[in-house]
Amino acid sequence: MKQLIQRERVVIGIIIAIIVIGAIFCSIAAWVNTKTIIDELRIIKEHLGIVEEEEDISVFSVDKEKSNEYYFFCINSQA
Repeated sequence: MKQLIQRERVVIGIIIAIIVIGAIFCSIAAWVNTKTIIDELRIIKEHLGIVEEEEDISVFSVDKEKSNEYYFFCINSQA
């Protein structure tokens, strides 16, 4: 009986290992696919003459006016 339980644990361990390896393989394949699509889109943009605008996204590039409006809105709504 103990051997049967031990054998079942080994089989379950092997099945879990196969699932984990499959998940890792699929995630790598998805990453490669995404990279390929992005490269193809870059080539299409160059062919069509679309210029990509790069925005400076930073924690410090917050719109001060909108930030102040939100701050004052919060103060006034609490009163």
